[in-house]
Parts: sequence; C-alpha cells; structure tokens
Amino acid sequence: MKNSSIEQSAVLDVEHGADLQDSGGRCSGVCLGMKTTRSKADQTDRQEKSRYCFASSRAIGDFSKSKRNSDGLSSWCRDCHNESSKIRSKKIRLTEQGRARLRSLNLKWGKANRIKERARMQVLMAVKSGSLVRPKTCEVCGVGCNPHAHHENYAKPLVVKWLCIKCHGKRHREINLETVNK
Repeated sequence: MKNSSIEQSAVLDVEHGADLQDSGGRCSGVCLGMKTTRSKADQTDRQEKSRYCFASSRAIGDFSKSKRNSDGLSSWCRDCHNESSKIRSKKIRLTEQGRARLRSLNLKWGKANRIKERARMQVLMAVKSGSLVRPKTCEVCGVGCNPHAHHENYAKPLVVKWLCIKCHGKRHREINLETVNK
C-alpha cells in the first residue's frame, strides 16, 4: 500500500531517484515520467516546480497542456515529444502504405478546404513564375527565415503576409481566439 503523502507531494523537484522509494521498495513513478497526483497547493505553484520526463528533469514550462491527465500536463516534455514525432513520421514515410495514407489524408483535406487549397496553389504558382517574391525575412519579427504565406482573406489569394513559423502560429491562435470570443 502506497503512502498518500508520497503520492501527494510526488517529489517533483528532487534529484532523479532521490527519496522516491515508497515503503515497498518500488519507485513512485516520477523518474519514469508517469502520472503522479498532486494536491491543490502544488497545482497553484506549478510554475516554480520541475518534473521528470522520460529523459531528464525539466521545468514545468517545458511540458505541453493536456486535458487527458489529472495534473493538466503532458507526460512528455516538448523536446522528447518532438523527437518521438520525428522518428514516427520518418518511419511512416518509409513505407508505401504510410505514403499512401498521407496522400489520402492530403487529398481529403484539399477537398474539405477547396478555397484554402486553391489560394495556396495560386501563391505557389505565383512564386514559381516570379510574379510573387518570397522575402527572406518575416514581416512581423524580421527574423531571417523561409517565411510562410499567410492569407487574411482567401478571396484575395495573392495578398499574403510573409510570416515565420512562430509568427504564423501566433497569428492563427489570435484568429482562433477572435472566432471563439465572437
């Protein structure tokens, strides 16, 4: 039987493996990135704590939000999750079945979003023909990159803002908040 005080505190900010043993000699799961329960007091000061991912101890800010888990955080830190996703994507792209699945998903998205797909293709063709020039920097933050074309209005497909990946994601999150708040 586990001691509830060990479960509650979950020793999120200690060295890996230090004082994590319960009375049965088993690890409480923190060092393996497993879920632990926390008290309400722990949840309020969560920004100051750290947590164990599968690889190492990380700050709470390094974990994505997750509605599935009781503490509201993903079991994997963002770096480990991204690395795992890259490996999985590479494996999928190496098989013919995986490539066929990706093609079918892309076609399905294109059919469901015809206006967006048409605008995207018009920008692609304009850039290839030279009538639309892709800059080397983001229009918002000015960082040197290969910016994405962002459409504010799909009815005007060649009127785009050139945004880096971060600014493009930020703009879409702003748009999503605007639509939710309406």
